[in-house]
Amino acid sequence: MSVGTDATVEAHPTPPGPPARRAVTTGRVRAPVAALVGVLLLLPPIVAVAALAGRPWHPVDDFAVLDLRLRDVFSVHTPLTGFYSRYFNHPGPLMFWPMGVLSALAGHAPWATRIAGAVLEGVALMWLVVATARRDLRMLLAAATVTGLTYFALAGWFFRQTWNPHVALISFLLFVFLALLVATGSFRQLISLSIVGTFLVQTHVAYTGMVVVATLWALAMVVVDTRRAGRPPTRWQSTVAISAAVWIASWIPPVVDVFVRPPGNLGKIVRYYTRGSTPHLGLTKAAGLMAAEFRPVPPWLHGHEHLQVFTGFSEPASLGWLLVPCALLIVGWLAARRTRSTSDARMVVLAALLFVLTIVSIARADQARGYVFYWRIPVAAFIVVASVWSVARLAAPLVPRLVRWMAASSAVALVAAASVTLAAAVPSAGSTLLDAREPALRQVMRQVERHPPHGVVLVRFVGTSDASLFDGVVNALARDGVDVRVNPDLARAFGAQRAAKASQATFVWYVTEQGSFVLPYLTEPGARLIATTSPLPAAEEAELSRLQQEIRAELTRAGRPALADDLDNTLLGFQLTGVPGLDHAAVDRIAALNEVVQRRGGCRCAIVSVPARDVTS
Repeated sequence: MSVGTDATVEAHPTPPGPPARRAVTTGRVRAPVAALVGVLLLLPPIVAVAALAGRPWHPVDDFAVLDLRLRDVFSVHTPLTGFYSRYFNHPGPLMFWPMGVLSALAGHAPWATRIAGAVLEGVALMWLVVATARRDLRMLLAAATVTGLTYFALAGWFFRQTWNPHVALISFLLFVFLALLVATGSFRQLISLSIVGTFLVQTHVAYTGMVVVATLWALAMVVVDTRRAGRPPTRWQSTVAISAAVWIASWIPPVVDVFVRPPGNLGKIVRYYTRGSTPHLGLTKAAGLMAAEFRPVPPWLHGHEHLQVFTGFSEPASLGWLLVPCALLIVGWLAARRTRSTSDARMVVLAALLFVLTIVSIARADQARGYVFYWRIPVAAFIVVASVWSVARLAAPLVPRLVRWMAASSAVALVAAASVTLAAAVPSAGSTLLDAREPALRQVMRQVERHPPHGVVLVRFVGTSDASLFDGVVNALARDGVDVRVNPDLARAFGAQRAAKASQATFVWYVTEQGSFVLPYLTEPGARLIATTSPLPAAEEAELSRLQQEIRAELTRAGRPALADDLDNTLLGFQLTGVPGLDHAAVDRIAALNEVVQRRGGCRCAIVSVPARDVTS
């Protein structure tokens, strides 16, 4: 991998330069290689934009909330905080604002929201290529290889879904190498590091620890080099001033939110991480989740992530697999000491630092959902690349130049294989749980058009399943110009201006993805069925609804009404075992029909409208 000039960049003294002929050759090679690498890395987001731009789309779930909030960017209700999470919003709105610009340029078409994430990710990838290529070919290939290995772990829908964990992951790749550049002599990159770092923290709070510690480490390395050289880096005053201005300006909106709605979203985040009222995974399980990235054929080598059967959570591996990254880091460090390469040593140290920070950050999560800690994939890849790059420099004088060029070509080939494979999967990528309700939304909104609402419509979700359709209905109504509202407890997700109580509405619309809830709400005074969907034939749908209401009544008589919430579950027979007085033949029939619904991928979804004056709460 030792191709091009030595990546060791001291902050001030000029090391002995390579032979002039080698420098000229390297300069001639770097530009076309950078262009090739840039095209390869940009291929997946480019394919995503080409495949999705201009295509009709009905966003549901988190995508519907994002689509709604992007339209608020250029209004008096511009977001002051980031995308919503379960206990708080992410810290800041920096993801919303550039995406809001892209959405506005396309007339706020839904497809613009869909491609906005891919555009942001493409910008970050191009930034990564340019920043590392300016240093040297070796740094460029390191960044490209880490990105290529990360691509191996991603599915085709990654660039199709505009979601803050996805945008943050690509930004994190850029952040890691910007931190390395700052730590190895490119102090001016501190400005870029500040922009990307604050964007990363505001977009996904889980990156906060890594961003803060890695930035401080990079600055500490600058201080070390400054003391050795006896003078500060060139233009250090303007660099520090601009960087500080970036951090201060970008945090004004979240601080304003604190004063507008004290203690604000930042107060909720601090409470969550300091009070410890929510259970966390802990260091042991977090270490096991990181260890999973080093067992045979991990995701970044095109393997599969091991998931728990019923929860879908990531499965920890044996802690023994942590010996692999530890051994790699030790070997890489020893090789860097032998070659006296400052850049290699600091690359290995940064990898070790991120390794520890990853485990600590995962430990603070409350559930082992893989998308919450996507960053463990590039961190694992970075550990491998940092160690191999360091050993490769040590071995470079011992192998012919042809072998070194073949190694560099292999790195480009790996990037090509990863990028082309991922890009090819983008157009045909199927739906995930997050967008599974899009067909149902299309159906119900066509029916809503036959009953256009007037006045203030308060939309509520009913049921125990996901609220994907609910999110989509709220967004679709807002797009149609309806004065749509949600319960006050959802204000932080949909915007405070959309929060209302039933007493402030004209109608209350109950949205459900569970057919068993429809008939009970239709018994309310003045209730109307606005829309309904089902994958079952009419006769079977009527049979299922009748049986569910009969069992609901029997559960109420048996003193177990709460169990009626599971009437749409395929495992209903197991859940109601031992409840006396039930018609278990009917229960088995319900479970069988529920399984048909699930197998056909449909939704017994519905919207029931009730006059707000008849709603008691």
